[in-house]
Amino acid sequence: MEPLPLETPTSVAWRLAKSQGMSLGQFSEITLALTRNDQKGDLDRILADLVTDDPALAAVNTAAMQCKAIPGTWLRSTWDGRFRAHRAQVFFCPDCLRMEEGHARIPWRMRYCAVCELHGRFLVGSCGECGEVFRFRSGLGRESTTDWLDGWWYCPSCGMETTAGERVPSEMMSAVKPLDSMPDSLNGVQSLAIKLDSAYRNNPGLIKEVAHVLNLPTSSDPYAGAATATVAALQRIHFSALTDVGWELCYFCLAGNPRTSSFPKALVGILNLD
Repeated sequence: MEPLPLETPTSVAWRLAKSQGMSLGQFSEITLALTRNDQKGDLDRILADLVTDDPALAAVNTAAMQCKAIPGTWLRSTWDGRFRAHRAQVFFCPDCLRMEEGHARIPWRMRYCAVCELHGRFLVGSCGECGEVFRFRSGLGRESTTDWLDGWWYCPSCGMETTAGERVPSEMMSAVKPLDSMPDSLNGVQSLAIKLDSAYRNNPGLIKEVAHVLNLPTSSDPYAGAATATVAALQRIHFSALTDVGWELCYFCLAGNPRTSSFPKALVGILNLD
């Protein structure tokens, strides 16, 4: 087995586990011989540091090596302090996982990633029926050991089959390709998207308004969705003849704060979503 393009090391291990009739949890314990603590942790990061000369795990090692250069601050944290466990919300594309070679992709772990470029849909992070959050690990409190890949296809609360994310407006898709690629600190678009993600997280009132005017799905990541939309808007303006709405956008990208209360309206206007 070879890793698929941009496949996470955990996903490779998951596919190997399925080929052997095991769950990822069983594979982690029996084949990878991970400690009890590691089995409850962020498996992507654990596998990136795992050293093994077992040829059967060569594909896992190959996938893990490409993750080492990803800036740690760019990753969505899997840790949830409320539970004191790796139970933070996870975002993914059900359509990718349902493919013949279904797999999880590295971009999904990035704070700025809101969209699957392949399917043109928003990543989902909660059940479309009851709103229950999909968590990196499920279980009771600190004993959360079941990886999300072992149960993503059904809601952990109501049991409904996981549905695909909503279609992404074509006006936003221009920003998706550079974001849905291997994370690289030299990639200017990705670096900007990380800055924008932080800016929106620091403005609780603003993100609520922007998510509303952009009509972002409630099951998606509003911060990543807003960052993607802002990058797309920036790509559409003409710097040689900036209008008031253009200045609003540029100021936010540079300062991390809106210049006036008109920023959400300016963003939607540039994208022609109103």
